[in-house]
Amino acid sequence: MKKLLKTIISYPFLLITNFACVHASPKEGPKLRLQVENEYTDHPLSLSGTLPSSLKGSLVRNCVVPVYEEGKDKNHLFDGIGMLHSFQIEDGKISYSSRYIHSDAYAKVVQSDTNFYQCKLDLEKTKHIQDAAVNVFKYNDDYVALTETPFPVRFDLKTLETLGNFEFQDKLPKSGTFETAHPHYFAETKELYNFLIEFGWNTQYVLYKLEGKKREVIARIPVSKPGYMHSFAMTEKYLVLVEYPLVVNPLSLLTAKVDSFATYIKLFKWIPDQGTRFLVVEKSSGKLVSEIKSQAFFSFHHANAYDDGNEIVIDLTANNFAKMGHLFPQSEGSSETLQGLHRFRLNLDTKSLNVESALEQKTVEFPKAPDHLDGKPYRYLYMVNYNEKNSALVKYDWEQKKEISWKAENTKILEPIFVPSENAQTEDAGVILTVVTDPALKQSYLLVLDARNLTEIARAILPEALPDSFHGQFFK
Repeated sequence: MKKLLKTIISYPFLLITNFACVHASPKEGPKLRLQVENEYTDHPLSLSGTLPSSLKGSLVRNCVVPVYEEGKDKNHLFDGIGMLHSFQIEDGKISYSSRYIHSDAYAKVVQSDTNFYQCKLDLEKTKHIQDAAVNVFKYNDDYVALTETPFPVRFDLKTLETLGNFEFQDKLPKSGTFETAHPHYFAETKELYNFLIEFGWNTQYVLYKLEGKKREVIARIPVSKPGYMHSFAMTEKYLVLVEYPLVVNPLSLLTAKVDSFATYIKLFKWIPDQGTRFLVVEKSSGKLVSEIKSQAFFSFHHANAYDDGNEIVIDLTANNFAKMGHLFPQSEGSSETLQGLHRFRLNLDTKSLNVESALEQKTVEFPKAPDHLDGKPYRYLYMVNYNEKNSALVKYDWEQKKEISWKAENTKILEPIFVPSENAQTEDAGVILTVVTDPALKQSYLLVLDARNLTEIARAILPEALPDSFHGQFFK
């Protein structure tokens, strides 16, 4: 009975890994088209300014390209097809490449309108490859695109060609689960951590460490109604799940028709009275050492976390749930919650929590600390502020409690990526890489800023505007 129930529950989650491939076949249903027609290979970009001579590597971004369907309204922001974009930087020059992830979902869109696409597609090779449009990461020697299910897709760093799935070699489920697209890599120990939600008869939060291609379980935490957690926190000693009161009854998946993120997220209920839980797991033992409750709030992205004596410091950007109707229909009529950049101090001795507001009430998102300081004490945080008419890139100094920003009128700024200088003597010695889009001009450019003062160093114009993009990484 348990095996049967688990199989039934897994079905909707197989569907949401392919948001755009759940429609009827092209011969029977409406025509499907993607927003972006062109793909590029080593396209040289016109550069203004001078890049640091030591800056060398590839900035790879993942994005969701909207699928247009005849007779249907605009899709949810998270529904679309994954496309990789790469900026190859070497010898003071930048070239640009872009390539769709050749998944089963993409193949079905291509089949709907074969004349629209310039690339040739081997349909056989796309079978069983799930779409992954949220983030990119490096799993051992493999570069992978990630989504919120355990179906990493391998790609070639130079060409961006799809190489197939990254096949986990363990007994943890590959279907019927949620898995965050924000794993953590602790540089000192060279260990990669992540968590998944195993839905079923006994639903559990499962935290694990990746050993080669095997996911070694660190801890299992039973939960009756799991929460939607886009990311989590890591320190040297601990892994921390912050469970917001946006929760789902796993049994509701039995009868639900889940054919997109939009229909999937509607199954969740906003229950602010239950508050937010901080679940602290010790890495070495897998023991749940603390469960601390706070007021109800919601967040997509953790910025960083670290140990400080008997306390754990967790920095994250909170989103006022009452104003998130464009993403969550549950937000309508809900009460105001935290918004802005906040620092939470969890005291493990007293089981208490203290909240420090840094950029309160500002709509800040996509916080990024230096990758090599993930899980460690740090000073500077970079993020995007959407609070004003024009978005701004913000640098926050935790030590001096000050912020500086870079702005451009009528533009949209994507997640900032920090790249340290060679032999850097200070934490902020390096550059910030981001992409800026001017919707009126339908133009995007790669922006390079001095991370110390956010002054512009260089920019490179793209051949066309970049679609909405969530996350990326810089690979040397």
